[in-house]
Amino acid sequence: MSGAARAATLACVGVLFFAASSQKAAATNQFIYVQDCFFATSSSANTACASIGPSMGTKQITAGDTVYWYWNGTAQTHSVISQDGAFTNICPGGCSGFGYLGGQTGVTFYYTGSHYFYCGIHLAPMDGTIQVNPGPESYYTLTPSTYTPTAGNTFTITTRAYDVYGNFASGQFAYMDESFDGGSNYAYYGYYMNSNGIVAVTIPAYTTAGSHTIYMRDYYNHAVYGAVTVNVQPAYPTHFTLTPSTSTPNAGAAFTETLNAYDQYNNFASNYSDYLARSYDGGLYNYYGDYLSNGSLAVPISAGTFTSSGSHTVDIADYYNHAIFGSNAVTVQPLSANQLTVAASTPVTAGGNTSVTVTAKDTYGNRDTNDNDAITYVTSDPQNASVHGASLSTGQVIFNTPLYTVGTRYVNATDAGHSIGSTQSNAVTVNPGGATHFSVSVPGSATAGSPFTFTVTALDFYNNTATGYTGTVHFTSSDGQAIMPGDYAFVGGDAGVHTFSNGATLKTVGSRIITATDTVTGSITGTSASVAVSAAGATHYSVSAPGSATAGSAFSVTVTALDQFNNTATGYLGTVHFTKSDGGGGSAVPANYSFVGGDGGVHSFSNGATLVTAGLQSVTATDTITGTITGTANVTVNPATATHYSVSAPGSATAGSAFTVTVTALDAFNNTATGYAGTVHFTSSDGAATLPADS
Repeated sequence: MSGAARAATLACVGVLFFAASSQKAAATNQFIYVQDCFFATSSSANTACASIGPSMGTKQITAGDTVYWYWNGTAQTHSVISQDGAFTNICPGGCSGFGYLGGQTGVTFYYTGSHYFYCGIHLAPMDGTIQVNPGPESYYTLTPSTYTPTAGNTFTITTRAYDVYGNFASGQFAYMDESFDGGSNYAYYGYYMNSNGIVAVTIPAYTTAGSHTIYMRDYYNHAVYGAVTVNVQPAYPTHFTLTPSTSTPNAGAAFTETLNAYDQYNNFASNYSDYLARSYDGGLYNYYGDYLSNGSLAVPISAGTFTSSGSHTVDIADYYNHAIFGSNAVTVQPLSANQLTVAASTPVTAGGNTSVTVTAKDTYGNRDTNDNDAITYVTSDPQNASVHGASLSTGQVIFNTPLYTVGTRYVNATDAGHSIGSTQSNAVTVNPGGATHFSVSVPGSATAGSPFTFTVTALDFYNNTATGYTGTVHFTSSDGQAIMPGDYAFVGGDAGVHTFSNGATLKTVGSRIITATDTVTGSITGTSASVAVSAAGATHYSVSAPGSATAGSAFSVTVTALDQFNNTATGYLGTVHFTKSDGGGGSAVPANYSFVGGDGGVHSFSNGATLVTAGLQSVTATDTITGTITGTANVTVNPATATHYSVSAPGSATAGSAFTVTVTALDAFNNTATGYAGTVHFTSSDGAATLPADS
């Protein structure tokens, strides 16, 4: 409304003027009565009034207008009386004559309503009604259907228009736009305030809990607006968040999980309370006495809950509705190592590596990733008995170590840095490799001609029995007289070992060996230890004498007791008796002789025999008990030196007739002295004889 006075004509003595005012007062309905009034026909203050007229009827004014009374000159006393007692005398002491009475004669109407008045003297029909209507809209009031809507739920706001004095502007029409939480970007959503001055607006659901302010304004006049603040409440919780007091608790240690309840829009559900259930590592939910109040709870996780290192989950849910839950993972840290585990791969082939994993662990069996100590290890394999070293890295080391000896073996490790003593691994089975050679087992001694048992074992490079060997073996011996088994093909049941019962017979006394060789792979071979072959019982003699002897000259004879294989029967203790083929006088052989242990089956008879008859002679030795134990030596007897001649002539001759004479040089035993080279001279008892010349 403008600041210029706006007049209305009343059926009264004066002229009623209206003036705009920005003053705002408390709302009230007033009925104003006027006394002794005259009808005014002009808005001028000096216009004469007509005589007393009829009722003025109802006059429309706008809130904030001021009514002024101007009085005509009269002897009567005038005053304005309010029917409801708001004022009783607008002109105290009386007002006479025509003129403007100033502020004393004006009433400003701020609030809407119907105000009835009349002239106090003349009464009706000198009366009327002033109808105060609301001024233009100045602001809006917004009334929500709830001041505490739930997140996610829509609600309604009723918007009413008011003028500057707080009068409900029921006669206003307006297009309206909307803004949320003080945003500068108002938007038109199709809202229109009808003639009632009221519009009901559905507010889209808020998802963020807390204080929110909604603004509505006149689409064309942005100075006209209203606002209301609602406190959005969290919805029923849909999930929990868990925050651990530490995300890396030590194994076996207690810690705390702080639980907060949130709705589907992640608003903290501060108004939520309920019993809770827990689940660890995906297990079943159980009740541990937890009760959530006001949406938050510090949940104690007891010592010993998590003893294994690594990632573990804690799930906490509404006891009655497990779909409302929260989950959190913690990484459990190991304690300081106080033990080792030693894991070795098995089986292995002799000469191959077993892969050994040494892990430092705490009291709960967790790997201590902070242990980087140097360790030592040793195997139970006698072929790998040295102490070796390695270093842990984050609590573990993997290394290879060879094993050579077939059987069950172990690896023992020690961590001195953590005072952890020797720890034994699991059993490692060492299997043999392929055969590379043979072992030939024989008795240390054998009797010539007596069979004995021996064993052939196929061995790998490290002298383990090659249990899978199925080759064929061939035998030889250093004894040329030996009897060996035929070639033998090993079978699976042999498991690399075969015993040849009474399979070998050696015949030659002395140290003898047996050699076994694979018939395909000649490098797979093996030689036995020496077998001390001893002679069997004597079966005959060997009589040793010089191949020749001079008639009448003594020579030595050696008698050796021999077994059937011509080995000296060193244990022979029989009595030997000698004979000879030479019957000539002066020939001789040793006397009977009983062998003694010291003889070792051999006895020499020094110059014990003499032969006298030239030619091939023999000396024979025979056991006096067992006549089959005998032996002969042949000796060629050479004549001795000539000692005389033998002159041979015919028994008769004719005188004067020549005849042949043979001269033979003879030794002392009448053997022709074949080596005689002397000169012979002839003589005869016939003095007339003709004799050969010396020759």
